[in-house]
Formats: sequence, structure tokens, C-alpha cells
Amino acid sequence: MSPTVSSAGAAPTASATPSPSRPARDPFSPLRVKINEGTVSGHALEAWIALWPAAPTAADGLAQGRLIQQERRTVDPRLPDDPQGGGIQPWTPNTDRAEVYLTVDGKRQPGDFVDPVPGPGGTAQDDPGAVIGGRGLNRVVDTGGSPQMVVVKVRPEVERVVVRWESGMVIEAEPVAVGDSPVRWYAVIRIPGSGNNTVVSYAADGSVLRTQKAWW
Repeated sequence: MSPTVSSAGAAPTASATPSPSRPARDPFSPLRVKINEGTVSGHALEAWIALWPAAPTAADGLAQGRLIQQERRTVDPRLPDDPQGGGIQPWTPNTDRAEVYLTVDGKRQPGDFVDPVPGPGGTAQDDPGAVIGGRGLNRVVDTGGSPQMVVVKVRPEVERVVVRWESGMVIEAEPVAVGDSPVRWYAVIRIPGSGNNTVVSYAADGSVLRTQKAWW
């Protein structure tokens, strides 16, 4: 699975291209990377990360938050104007913002979220707890059961993830790097009604880093 990268002003597309080098981190120009894709009921689903680099000052952080919220409101006008009221946490030094969203047949959907993540040099952690706290992007076209694209962040040592569904099905996912962020991301399509699944994370040498239960 190769990540797809697009510039801040371009709409994400399904074509995969190499990740370009970025000479500078611009807090007002996000890097967009496709984390995974799949098909549900004949519709193409894609999970995307827009990584907004850490703003150098609180004022820049507020301006960045407003830009993110404006973008989100273009898709879902029901969201409030205020970034914090829309779930964007206040500015923190050396902390990037990851805007996570879903497209269906190339169109961005409501139901996104924004997570603070460590900037370069920071320490990335797996989603905390014994139960993986992945976030569901659930504005999906199939109303019968409403499958979700679940997105999970992991530390950079994780090279491969194996999900063993309670039903017995097994799938693999490859975490994707987003620019120079120390956080990697993977996404899977959740099976409606699934739960109590097992997720095993592997290092590059094949050793097991962690075994967890997943709510999804």
C-alpha cells in the first residue's frame, strides 16, 4: 500500500504518487496522505490524514485552528465556527494537528476528527489502553449496518498490523508515515457488529511489539 500525497489546495485523488520532499514545515499548508482504501457496496472509501505542522506561536495556532475549522465546515456546516467548540484542542508548542477524514467515491464526508500529535523529535505512542482507541469515520453510504473506516495511530516502530476478527477473518494493515511526523497511521474497514477483536503489532524484524483487544 503506497500513500498518496496531495498539496493543501488540491482535492485528494485515488492515484498514488511518491511522497515529495518538503523543505519547510508550514503551519498553514497541510500535507495530505491517503492511509488506506477499500470498497463497500460498490462505493470507494478512502481514509485521509491532513497533517498541519506545529504552529510556532499561540496566535498562529489559533489562526491554524480557524483554517482547519473552515475546511471542516465546508463539508459539514453544522459544525460551530469556534475551533475548540468543534473539537480542536488549544495550541500546544511542538504539537502537530492531524485532521482525519473519509472520502466516498472521491467526495469528502462529514464525521471527521482532529487529533494533536507530537511534532518531529517528539515521542509517538500507540493508541492508549488495553483496548485500542481507534476512531471511527462512520458517514458511509451503506445505511444497512453502516460499516466504518476505523483509523488508528501507532508508534514508528510498527511495520505491520494483523487484525483477527472475532468471526475468524484475518486482515493485515501497513501503517503509513505522514511526512516527518513520528506518528504512523493505519485504517481498516470495520465489519458491522464486530467487536472483541485481536490486533497484533509487528516490528520490521517480525517480532511482536504488542497484542491488544480492539473494540472495533
